Amino acid sequence: MNRVALLSLAVIAALALAPSSRAEVKLMAASAEEHAWLLVKQSWRGEDSWDLYHESAAAPPGTLTRVMPLPEKPVAVAASGRRVVMVHAARPGPDDASVRPVRSVTAVARGVGGVYQYRPGGRAQAEAPLPGSGVLVDLAGGPDGPVALLRATSERGDGRLLALDESEWVERPLPEGLDPLGAWTLDEGPDGVVLRSGADAWVWTSSEGGEGEAGGAWRRESLPVPDGATLLASGQQLLAARWSEPGVELVLLRSGQAFDLALIPDVPESSAVVSVAESVTAYWFDPEDPNRLRAATVSSISGEQLFAGPVGSPSPLGQEDLQLISLVAASVLLIIILFLLRPEGELHAEPTLPLWAALAEPGPRLAAALIDVAPAAAISSLVWGVPVWASVSPGLSIEASGGLMPIFTTAGLFFLHSAASEWATGRTLGKALTGLRTVDSRGKGRGEEGLGLRARQAVIRNLFKAVFPPLTILLLLDPARRHPADQVSSTVVVGRARRPGEDEGDEGSTRG
Repeated sequence: MNRVALLSLAVIAALALAPSSRAEVKLMAASAEEHAWLLVKQSWRGEDSWDLYHESAAAPPGTLTRVMPLPEKPVAVAASGRRVVMVHAARPGPDDASVRPVRSVTAVARGVGGVYQYRPGGRAQAEAPLPGSGVLVDLAGGPDGPVALLRATSERGDGRLLALDESEWVERPLPEGLDPLGAWTLDEGPDGVVLRSGADAWVWTSSEGGEGEAGGAWRRESLPVPDGATLLASGQQLLAARWSEPGVELVLLRSGQAFDLALIPDVPESSAVVSVAESVTAYWFDPEDPNRLRAATVSSISGEQLFAGPVGSPSPLGQEDLQLISLVAASVLLIIILFLLRPEGELHAEPTLPLWAALAEPGPRLAAALIDVAPAAAISSLVWGVPVWASVSPGLSIEASGGLMPIFTTAGLFFLHSAASEWATGRTLGKALTGLRTVDSRGKGRGEEGLGLRARQAVIRNLFKAVFPPLTILLLLDPARRHPADQVSSTVVVGRARRPGEDEGDEGSTRG
C-alpha cells in the first residue's frame, strides 16, 4: 500500500471519528409554573456525569441551585408543579417485560428568598415505571402530573398516552384526527398538555366535574407554531421558542395568531430554554469556557432583558437565615453591654435572702415561665394567624408566615407583662401561681424591707429574658440558681420556706 492510500485511509478515519455537525446534547430542561429544572452534563467530571439543578421564581434571575448528581442520564424529563420527573432507558423488568424506570425530586420551600430543600434528601424518589415497549416519543408536565407519549416508531404508527396518577400510569385517550404517519410532540400549555401533529394542535384540559374521559377532554385549537419551535407556558401565556442564527426567538401565540416577542441574542443551538413565572431563560455553555454556564433572561410580558451573564448560585443564607443571624447578633451584643455595665463584685456576690424564703427550684421556675409565655404566644398566634407553636419557634414562624413578627410580638408581650408585674408586685402571673417571687439579691431594693424591685432591675431582667431566653438555662450551673438575667439585674427568685405556724411577721427579715 503506497503513501497516498495510507493518507486517504487516515483522512477517512479522521472524518469518521470526528464529532457530528449536530451539537452534542449537554443540557436538558423542563419547567412548570414557578419552577424549572436543568440537567447538565459535567464533562470535566466524567464521560457521562450529569447533575440536576433547580431554578425558582423566588430566586434572582441567572441563579441555579445544584440539587444532586444523577447516577445516569435520563432519556426524558418533565416538570409538574414543584416536582421534576425523569424517565430512564428501558431495561428488563419482572416477567421478562421491559420497563423504563422513573424517578422524581420535589422542591420544598425553606421559607423566603428562593431557598429550597429537596425530597427525598440526597436521592430521587422511585415512581411507577413506564412500559418499556414502543418508542418514548415525548414527555411533558401538566397540571395533573407528567404525561408520556409512546408510539410504535418515532414518527409513525399507533400511539399511547399515559399519565402518572399517584402510584400508576393511567391510559388517556388520544384526540381524534391525529395523523398516524406524521410526527407527534407533547408540550406544556397554560391550560394543560398540548399535543401537536403538523399544523394541528389539541389541548388536554382537566374537568372538575368529571366530564369527558379520564376526568378531562381534548380541545382542538389553532396554534401557529413556527417550524422547529417548542412551546413554553409562561403564566397564562403560551410562547414558542425557536433557535435561529442570531439566537433564540420568542413568539407569543394568542387568538390563533403569532406575535414576535423577543430575541435572546448570541445563544448557540446547543442551549436549553425554560420559563419560570413571567420570564424565559436560555442556558448554554460558554464557548470560551466549556465548563461555565451562561444565561440570559427576558420578560415574557414585555420582552425586556432581565439578566445576561454567567450563572451563579443563590446565597446559602436565605432571608429567614439573615433574620435569625441578626436576632442572635443583637442578643449577643445586648448581653455583652449588660455584663459590662455591672461591677464584677456584684456578679459573684452571695445573694441576701429573706428569712422566710429559700432559693426557688428549677422546676417551679420553668412552670412559671411557661405560664407567663402562654398568653403572649396565644395573642401573637391570633394576631398573625399562625399556630401557637410558630409564635415561639423562629423556624416554625418563618415557615408559617415568612417572617419573625410572631416571635417579636410574643417577646414584646412577654416583656411588657413580666417587667410591669415584677416591678409592681415582684411576681408575674406564673410566679404567683407557683408561689415564687423575684427579690433584690442585695436587700437594697425598693420598699421598707428592701426586697422590692426597682424599675431598672425589672426592665433589665425581663429584657434579657425576652431577647435571649435560652441563656436562662444557665441557672442550673449557678450555686445560687441565678441565670445571667438575675446576675446583671442583681435579683434572685425565691420561694416561701416558712414552716406551718410560723409568724407572718418573719417575712420582713433577711439573712445573708
